[in-house]
Amino acid sequence: MKADEQNRDWRSEMIKACENYDLVIERMHKVIKGLKAYPKILTKPEHKYLHPVFDKVLYNALCNLDLITELKYLDLSNLARNYFEMNFFARITALSCFEIFDNTNRIVGKEIIELIKSRVGVEALRELNAQTKELNVLKNRHVTRFKKIRNNLIGHRMNAGRDQAEEMLLLEPKQIYDIGNQVFKIQLQIQDAFITVLKKL
Repeated sequence: MKADEQNRDWRSEMIKACENYDLVIERMHKVIKGLKAYPKILTKPEHKYLHPVFDKVLYNALCNLDLITELKYLDLSNLARNYFEMNFFARITALSCFEIFDNTNRIVGKEIIELIKSRVGVEALRELNAQTKELNVLKNRHVTRFKKIRNNLIGHRMNAGRDQAEEMLLLEPKQIYDIGNQVFKIQLQIQDAFITVLKKL
């Protein structure tokens, strides 16, 4: 009877977690759908200067959609105690985080920074700069480790199977989840800051 209760608790926890992730993912899809439509909406020549900004926001939103999807399945694998899948999704999450870290200096980009400064002033960049700085702090802590995971275990693979298997055992998927979740939250703040700037341009 106790085992049945535990199974029910585990299943209900998984269902609740899945529903929460799906709600966030659905909202993100709506935002991306809206962003994707910019070339059809902003057709006048005087609006062309906005296109690179929309494109940058869309790029960041797509990266974040990948990340939350990976976090979802990493978390669900943990709840299901499926450690093989948990390890797999930890590696995928680490790869996405590395790609975001690797792109940190281009999240806004010089061209867009100059555009914002000239149109609405440097103050409009304050929140974007603050969130990018937060992301850089995480990058400095974790990029070397995630680059190693990407180079040896997922993006490219080392040739030695035994060495690869041993490195996989050292991954610490729960820690990768926590880092990925922090990256996701900062990326959302960056997206919000970008949208606030867009309203002023």
